[in-house]
Amino acid sequence: MIAHVAEASEASGRVLLWLEPDQIAMPETAKAAVSIARAYAADIETLVLDAPSAGDATGVPVAHRSLLGKAARPSPAGDDFADQRDHLEARQLRDVHEIASGAGVRLSHARARGDAIDRLAELCLSRGPWNIIAVSRPPSPELPGLISSILANVSGATGVVVAGRTGAALSNDVAVILEDSDRMPSMLRAAERLLPPKGRIQIFIAADSAAQHDEIDGQARLLTAGNDRFVHYPASTSFGISGAFDCELFRLKPSFIIARFGGVLLGQSRALTRLLSLTPAPILLVR
Repeated sequence: MIAHVAEASEASGRVLLWLEPDQIAMPETAKAAVSIARAYAADIETLVLDAPSAGDATGVPVAHRSLLGKAARPSPAGDDFADQRDHLEARQLRDVHEIASGAGVRLSHARARGDAIDRLAELCLSRGPWNIIAVSRPPSPELPGLISSILANVSGATGVVVAGRTGAALSNDVAVILEDSDRMPSMLRAAERLLPPKGRIQIFIAADSAAQHDEIDGQARLLTAGNDRFVHYPASTSFGISGAFDCELFRLKPSFIIARFGGVLLGQSRALTRLLSLTPAPILLVR
């Protein structure tokens, strides 16, 4: 995921907050984006995407034509929908500015026209060494497919942040769902970065079998030995079942959940949709 961030030039990474004025923006997503940026001393860049139009078809494939930084075309007179969209966009940008300013996080803005995945890929490739994409839209049946497309096609994205509709007070803990040894070190480092003061890192292990659980658990205990900020959650009897920790995560109400998308815990689209409906915690999803 972001193993290289801890050693590399963190200031050159950033959080890309995708705003969609025709969608309800989840305020918890913006707050989560700011928390990540602050934890890594990084910047936030908002991205507003305009739909492609016939005027964009000039023989050059859309995937290779970037209009980043250019202003949107003026709306036709009397276009109430465009006026409303502009108003919602301005409100979203104002809200993000207030959150970022309060946290001392630097904020910049970008605008693009065309396919969302292509534009996200362009932006992530133009800056580095790491990018985390925060998707501000609310949970929906289409959201898991969009996240899957981002993780599969935007090579410069090291993770995706989403948040649910449920609002509630969060604890100071961070929950990490471990599924293999390869991702373990970087996920644990990310948890340490995001951990609020006096919080603890709750380690959950999603495994297909008791043998796999014991293997991952043993490696996790070696990595966290002597650090009392880590708490190892007892083994679940629901091996291989998507959403096996939903009730525990709902009860814990962590400030962040770090998990793999497409793995054991969130191997199905409905598993992510269900978790977002249950927990108020923002979720950092990794490949």
